Amino acid sequence: MYDLSKLKLIASGGQADIYELDNDKILRVLRNPQDKAYALTEFYVMKALEDNGKEVPKVYEFINVDNKPAIIMQRIYGKTMLLQMQKKPYQLFSQVKKLASLQIEIAGSAKGLNLSPIKQRARYLISKVEMLDSEMKDFVIDVIDELPEGNDICHGDFHPGNIIISEDKYYVIDWFGVTSGRKLSDIAHTFILMKNTPKIESVSKMEHFITSTVGNLISGRYISNCNKIEQFDWSEFSKWLIVRAAERLYYGMPSEKANLISFIKKCMKADKSKISSNKWWKLL
Repeated sequence: MYDLSKLKLIASGGQADIYELDNDKILRVLRNPQDKAYALTEFYVMKALEDNGKEVPKVYEFINVDNKPAIIMQRIYGKTMLLQMQKKPYQLFSQVKKLASLQIEIAGSAKGLNLSPIKQRARYLISKVEMLDSEMKDFVIDVIDELPEGNDICHGDFHPGNIIISEDKYYVIDWFGVTSGRKLSDIAHTFILMKNTPKIESVSKMEHFITSTVGNLISGRYISNCNKIEQFDWSEFSKWLIVRAAERLYYGMPSEKANLISFIKKCMKADKSKISSNKWWKLL
């Protein structure tokens, strides 16, 4: 068994700490022991994706460390796509094109993976959001009911910071929030993160300004590229934006919530004014 006090901590994320095991492996330790089910899902999804030839870090073993769930996985050396965008702005649009194609490519069938359905999770989370009054909750729930089911693998937190570029390969990391559903719901969530980039406590104001500026700059090109690869219905996209925005009112960062509330209110007003839902996405 591993003694964390003797291992080198190399990174910390929202849910986990990453420790160095050797040159080729890392240990991803979830902080909350109650997240075991999520970690197991992450492990099996990554294994399935790897078996299907998708570019994700190899996973070797699921273990418990200090009564916390942990995964031993491949160590990927490289830079995140976000850092590449910031360091080499002349590559910005080519990276955005890759981002769109990668997200659609990796959203294979969730058959046999026993993932939580995104619509089911959304209903649960939205019921817990205190910032939504009863009228707004009813509006969002009605939107969820109108949306189709799906059986795609939805990453849950797909953005340039969760893609590592190594030797011309693009590895998608951090599958903690994976669900099953329509891939368009995942695309909508990525679009929200670009248009309304949350401020993380460990990130400086300047870093956040750069990241949010890049996000706003590429958001239109990103969604256009997604639609070119696989044409989708703009009304459905708009409705998924409402649902994912409402979800983030539960688990998102404080800095993003005012804009999310404003977006949902604008969509409610547009709905009452009989404005076509295929235009609501422009209100974000």
